[in-house]
Amino acid sequence: DRPGSAQTEIRVGHLAVPRTHPDFVPFDLAIRILGGEGANRLFGVLRSDRGLTYGASAEFHTFKGGGNVVAETDTRSVATGESLRLIVTEFVRLQRDAVNPAELRGAQDYLAGSFPLTIESPSAIAQQVLAHLFYGLNPTEIETYRDQVERVTAMDIQRVARQLLKPDQ
Repeated sequence: DRPGSAQTEIRVGHLAVPRTHPDFVPFDLAIRILGGEGANRLFGVLRSDRGLTYGASAEFHTFKGGGNVVAETDTRSVATGESLRLIVTEFVRLQRDAVNPAELRGAQDYLAGSFPLTIESPSAIAQQVLAHLFYGLNPTEIETYRDQVERVTAMDIQRVARQLLKPDQ
């Protein structure tokens, strides 16, 4: 408790698609561009450009029957409205404007590059196979995951953002 230093925690999101959705990979990449690891759009706008927060992120969680998208940040209470408006604007911008090649490449490099860590031991491979079976996915997709990530285009990102993001809700 620090008198005079009130802050607002902002969470913006909505329900999303399950893990079995055919556009899971491009949507996952879209949300990573919006607010994932590294230099993401939300961090750039809210922290670097406007100095409204120390951090901002967005995540896409999937479950068996559905999922959710959540963008989040903390800010000074007086900046709540501006921060909220900027977050929603970035959702809209992802729908309206094609991502630049560097943004897409950064997200693809992260996903494709970190994937081997999820299958580096026999128990990790077994965990991936079990997860695929649980979600009703074909376990052979584990072998093609990196290729799926690499095939996603900027047009795919814009298409799924238009179809699956709901900034007006």
